[in-house]
Amino acid sequence: DLSQEYAVPRFECPAGTEPAACDKLELSTWLAEHRVRIPAGNDLSQESLLQRLATVWRADRPRVMVDLGSHPAFGDIQQYGDALIFLEYFHAPGTKVLAVDAMPDFAEDVARRFRDEWPYAHFPGTTRISVGAWVGNSDAVDEAGTLSPANMTFRTSRQLGYCIAGHSFDHLVKYCKLEQEGRPNHMCRVSRERLAIQCSPGRDQPPYAGPPPQQMRATVPFRSIDSLWRHELGGSHIDLLKVDIEASWPEHYGHG
Repeated sequence: DLSQEYAVPRFECPAGTEPAACDKLELSTWLAEHRVRIPAGNDLSQESLLQRLATVWRADRPRVMVDLGSHPAFGDIQQYGDALIFLEYFHAPGTKVLAVDAMPDFAEDVARRFRDEWPYAHFPGTTRISVGAWVGNSDAVDEAGTLSPANMTFRTSRQLGYCIAGHSFDHLVKYCKLEQEGRPNHMCRVSRERLAIQCSPGRDQPPYAGPPPQQMRATVPFRSIDSLWRHELGGSHIDLLKVDIEASWPEHYGHG
């Protein structure tokens, strides 16, 4: 039950606290309980970058962030990608966050968190969009915004194989064990739900009856960065563009 695991924290602001300050205290309380904070001195982490940006950018001004490759496995079990972490630091009304991932299940995972999960779903006046797409030179959306059949089909065996096997690539995270403990909010939750192989308290993983992982494919529309910027973000100025994709830049974008 995700509503129990990720419920709004029971928090009471000290009497006389300004509403904006109370909101910050409430968020920090939730973060302390649910998020592993990386030390600010760790220059290699995205968390550190956003911590540093937060000292430079005013948090009361709207910002626009684009996250290409939006579904890392942050922490030991949970999926806190850069788009979500960005919202923790920058969520003034008017803020826009666009997350893009080629894996449809992973894009759906981020969309659910944007839509349903506290605190991300409860920042008023923010725009939160998650798109499943293959980013490249071609585009499936024309100038009028109409989606055309320009799609990319690719193998998903590496991504889904671990979800089906029930453990992370390093075997340190056991998805079935987490589900049995009532903590299904891990990076493979959408895939395991879709494939009907979720465990539950007192119940082991049901047999997987689908095709072998090596035969699995996914099809998503081609999208260019220009198109995403124009249609999903309305041409807004982008403050932070993060790119974390597996293929090379020439393969995705050519040499132009």
